[in-house]
Amino acid sequence: MRMVLAVLLVGALLFSGCEQKENNDVYIGMERDTIQDLVAGVEMDYVNEFRGHLEHWAAVYIVYKPTEEEIHISPLFMKYTGKDPRPSGQLRFEYDTYGGEDGSGTLR
Repeated sequence: MRMVLAVLLVGALLFSGCEQKENNDVYIGMERDTIQDLVAGVEMDYVNEFRGHLEHWAAVYIVYKPTEEEIHISPLFMKYTGKDPRPSGQLRFEYDTYGGEDGSGTLR
């Protein structure tokens, strides 16, 4: 269900005019090796990673399910990549899926 959110997020980033960069510098600090379960070699049923970036923002959404767990885990990493001054305030988001799940959050 969160997979639908991830696909929509990445699709929005890709189709809204982002440009493909030759290097992945915008994703530094948002790699899989920052997630302890993935680094420790815990057995997984699946690991899916979605990436997208625009002129001033980059996002990585990783969805994984450890074999021994009943639910999946889905951290979202967002990074401002523009020049200073950095934005301040809150970023609020909501999502709704076809499977009936929904949620919201605030990033500060």
